Amino acid sequence: MQVDQMLANLYPDIVELGGLSNAAREAIAERGLLVSVGSDSGSAWTARVEADRGICYLNVGARERVFFFEIHRRNYRIVWASGASPDFDVVISVVCQWLHGRRAFEIAEEFSFVRVGPLADIDGDLNLTAAQWASLLEDESNLNERPMLESAFGDRRARALYPALTHGVLRLSYDMGRTGGREVRIFGLGEGLYRVEGHGIEGSVVVHSIAEIAFE
Repeated sequence: MQVDQMLANLYPDIVELGGLSNAAREAIAERGLLVSVGSDSGSAWTARVEADRGICYLNVGARERVFFFEIHRRNYRIVWASGASPDFDVVISVVCQWLHGRRAFEIAEEFSFVRVGPLADIDGDLNLTAAQWASLLEDESNLNERPMLESAFGDRRARALYPALTHGVLRLSYDMGRTGGREVRIFGLGEGLYRVEGHGIEGSVVVHSIAEIAFE
């Protein structure tokens, strides 16, 4: 059976409405809200809801009836909240509460399937940066990178930059992690050595200490 036919069997109501973006737009409008809703990838099984607060991505499960959502904060690479439910109307209710301006933790208290990002309701670049450092340092899954994180956090210039850890690489952003922004990338090489590249650095350099990095 083709994937589209399998999905059609799981979501006949969505098919009847012309796809997930149309279904989401209609359901949100029925609740008195007019927002931009389109397909995230041109697929009938995705939707993208745009608002001043950020962007909500919707998609569906392929093996069982379930609707996934992930809400991102505007201008930040930060997941505000995410979750999944087999009930489309309930998912739309969550989206509408977000559109109405409710805080993430308030929504999560009402809907148990909503997972809140650790930086969801924190405002201001300085507070977000401090909270992100704390989150990375406390995360048990970052044990291998913790020496590098602690070394960077101990440098006041590095500590002032917004950190992200991806595939063992510490990215320190001058622009709060925005796509295309200025950043320094630090690779742990072992034995206290680091390879550094990115903004303000010609090519890449190997240093014995993060204190040697020429941050702006």
